[in-house]
Amino acid sequence: MKISALFLLPIASLAFSPVAPNVRRMSAAPSSPIVLHNELDDACAKVTDTAEEYIAKGDDIVVGRAMRLANHVPILVTLKALADKAGMSVSQAGIVAAPASFAGVSGALTVPTWCLNVFAVGALCQLASVVRSTLAAGGDELSQSDITGGAVSNWALARMVGSANPLQDTVLAAILTSYGMRTGANGGDVTIGTAAGQIASAMTTTVAALGVTSALLARIPVLNGISGLGPLAGVATMYALVNRSGNGTTRKAVHGGVCLGMLANAVKGGVSLALDVPNLVANVGLAGLAYVTYQAVDGARTAIMD
Repeated sequence: MKISALFLLPIASLAFSPVAPNVRRMSAAPSSPIVLHNELDDACAKVTDTAEEYIAKGDDIVVGRAMRLANHVPILVTLKALADKAGMSVSQAGIVAAPASFAGVSGALTVPTWCLNVFAVGALCQLASVVRSTLAAGGDELSQSDITGGAVSNWALARMVGSANPLQDTVLAAILTSYGMRTGANGGDVTIGTAAGQIASAMTTTVAALGVTSALLARIPVLNGISGLGPLAGVATMYALVNRSGNGTTRKAVHGGVCLGMLANAVKGGVSLALDVPNLVANVGLAGLAYVTYQAVDGARTAIMD
C-alpha cells in the first residue's frame, strides 16, 4: 500500500523543527550596590529629619522658655528683694507672710496687722502670673508694660518696708502701685495677672490715706487738742474710700476686711457709756465705723457674689 505524501508531511516537519532550549531557572540576584546606597540614603534622611524635629522641640522647650523667662527677670529680681527685706518666704514648712514688716504707718485709726497678710497673697499671685506667662502657648501673657509696672511696684513696696520715713514711702508706694489701675493695665476683673497690682494698690492707698489724715490732724493745733477726733477723722477717711466710685472687686474686699479688723479692735476692750465729751466723741466714731463696716462688707459681698 502506497503512503500518501500528504500523510508524511507532518512527520517531515517535526524532523526539521528547532530543538527546545534547556532553560535553567536562577535564584534572584542580590541587590546591587546602587540599590543599597539609595536605601541607606533614605534611612539617613529619616534619622536626620527626626533629629531636627526633636532639636526644634528642645529649642522651644529649653531655649525658647528660657528666653521668655528672661523677659520676666525685672519682676523676679524685685520680688526676691521685697521678700528678703520683708522676711517673706515659701518652703515645705509653710508660708511666712511677715505682715508686721508692712506696719510702718501708725495713727489714731490704723489698719490691723493681720490685714497686711494680703501683701504676701499679692506676692504669690505675682509669682504665679510670671510662671503662667512663661509657659503660655503662643507668647508671654504679661506685656512689657505689665512687667515694668510689677517691678516698680515691688521696688516701692520694698522701699516702704522698714523705712525711716514710713508715711512718705507709703504715699509713694500708693502712687506707684496704682499706676496700673490708672492706666487700665490692672483694672477690670480679678485675674492671676492683675491680682497682685490690685491688692498692692488697694492696701497701700488705704494705709496712706489714714496716715495722711492722722498727720494733718497732728499739724493743726486747734484740732490736735480734741480728744477722740483722730479716730473720728479716720472713720470719715474710710467712708470716703469705701464709697469712692470706681472701686473694683479687690478694692472692695480689702476695704471690707480692713473695716472688720478696725471694728473688732475698737470693741475688743469694751464700750464705755460715760457721758463725758471725749467718750461721746469716741462712741460716735465707733457707731460711724460700724456703719462704714456694714457698707464695706456689703459692697464686698455684692462684688464677689455677683
